[in-house]
Amino acid sequence: MVEQELQTLYWTNAEAQTSISELVAAIRIQNERIQRKEIPKVTEQLKFVVRGLMTYYDILQEVGLPWNVEYFYSVLSQIEEAQSMQDGILMGDLYELLMIPILQDIQNAIRNLGIPLVNSVWLEKNLEIIKKKNDSLYQALLSFDQEKREINYSQTKYLIEPTTVGYYTMALEENGRHWYLHSNRNPVEEARSFANRVYRLEQERYLLIGWGMGYIVRELLNLYSEMNLIVVEPDLAILYYAFTYGDWHAELEQVSIVWDPQWEDFDKLLQENREMILFLPELSRIQNDEIKKQLLNIAARKDGIDYHEHIFYQNARGNIRSCTQYIDVIRPKLEGKRVIIVAGGPSLDKNIQLLKKKPQDVIILAVGTVFKLLLQQEIPIDYVIVSDCAIYEQIKGLEDMQVPILILATADRRVSANYKGSTYLICQKGYEMAANYAVKHGYQCYESGGSVATLALDVAIRMKATSIAFVGLDLAFDGNRSHAIGTGKEFYGGFEYQKVEGIDGNMLNTSQSFVNYKNWMERRICREDVDMPIIDATEGGAKKEGFQNMRLRDYLDE
Repeated sequence: MVEQELQTLYWTNAEAQTSISELVAAIRIQNERIQRKEIPKVTEQLKFVVRGLMTYYDILQEVGLPWNVEYFYSVLSQIEEAQSMQDGILMGDLYELLMIPILQDIQNAIRNLGIPLVNSVWLEKNLEIIKKKNDSLYQALLSFDQEKREINYSQTKYLIEPTTVGYYTMALEENGRHWYLHSNRNPVEEARSFANRVYRLEQERYLLIGWGMGYIVRELLNLYSEMNLIVVEPDLAILYYAFTYGDWHAELEQVSIVWDPQWEDFDKLLQENREMILFLPELSRIQNDEIKKQLLNIAARKDGIDYHEHIFYQNARGNIRSCTQYIDVIRPKLEGKRVIIVAGGPSLDKNIQLLKKKPQDVIILAVGTVFKLLLQQEIPIDYVIVSDCAIYEQIKGLEDMQVPILILATADRRVSANYKGSTYLICQKGYEMAANYAVKHGYQCYESGGSVATLALDVAIRMKATSIAFVGLDLAFDGNRSHAIGTGKEFYGGFEYQKVEGIDGNMLNTSQSFVNYKNWMERRICREDVDMPIIDATEGGAKKEGFQNMRLRDYLDE
């Protein structure tokens, strides 16, 4: 009986700390509605903790409670006084600075008693739900051997530890590396912050990679209880320990778990219209290198989008207002034509002059990086394409030019606002605001691929060019040069050199970004809508699988 009551005190105390953290967060952002909601909850939870503390105070003091009852009551009195004076700021400080440490001391004392804190019913209740929804996963969990773990990841150690607040976290040891999946302090508060970051009001369908201990799933459902959520977890051991050390039966009723050690269903899931959420602490353990790289690239893109979220929104809104037309209207100008996409790699120095004599049936689509360079060289340009969020320098001083510019929705809005020539909006998949605008108006949606060159490729494919040739698409370095002379971006200032095979068979230095663009292009040209030859007339740089290598002179003479 005593053990059970102390166990209940422990978990109520953990919930109280989580409620307090939510209350303090509401105070910090001055949201009085959340404060009014949380204060009664915190009050009731603290009443329970006080009753439990008074009942077992002597026992807990013997195992290391570092303060007396008078101190505890004095802190409660200060909080009540701040609340009665309607001083929310002080109340938040007192909860955070004084009450939370007290509650954590109680947790530590209970743990020192050595009583079992895991409720044996949790695993049973969780498995009951799994059995109804996923029998193969249920059978695998039933046969799970904690000692051998022969089903997968047999060389990994799984260490379950209580956190300061009380909830459990998991640490992993593998190949001499030791790391945690969740915070050692308050994994629920951490999960709430993460869920608030990744949740999108306009999205109802989500794909979460990595169950972890389950905290993220709960916090996502707290944001939207009707969320259509699929969770992919390749590691059976993680699921077993999560279901053992937490009660997740309510969440399991609402979500679908895909236990997929070989990632056999992953491609199919990617085709669904779902917002992908990546639990990064698990990604490093994925044994399928291709899947791992793909997910890490997605994570990097999401970081970039989040980092530029506000400027992306302002750019998209400005470009939607300022662009003169949508890109779809120029399809008759490109359909059935040969298109040369001029990128800014260092090899452009070798053959840029050949572009002066391009035939009438060849369209030159130049990336913004080379706009000024091509004008200086008196090379005829049919279209310029831009995609980066801060590239006004590429047209600064050229605002009166009449070369049409194709502008990605999230690109620098100053271009469409100040350029006197025609500007054509491009809405991209993967950015909800732009994609919704395109769908609403019946426009085609394009794929940006992460760079202006990848975007240009997608545009040329969708415009039904008869062939597409690249020049200056090195995707590798010439010494420490990353761009052609005259672009203003000649030298590479990064540090993460990698190796890539060049078109001549030699190994070249490159960057992870260039590798990502190369991989994206190689995948893009394998799709069903690509019925035209894709030419690499770069005459240098990285080898691109699926591209036909050809000298620019020969392409122009066809």
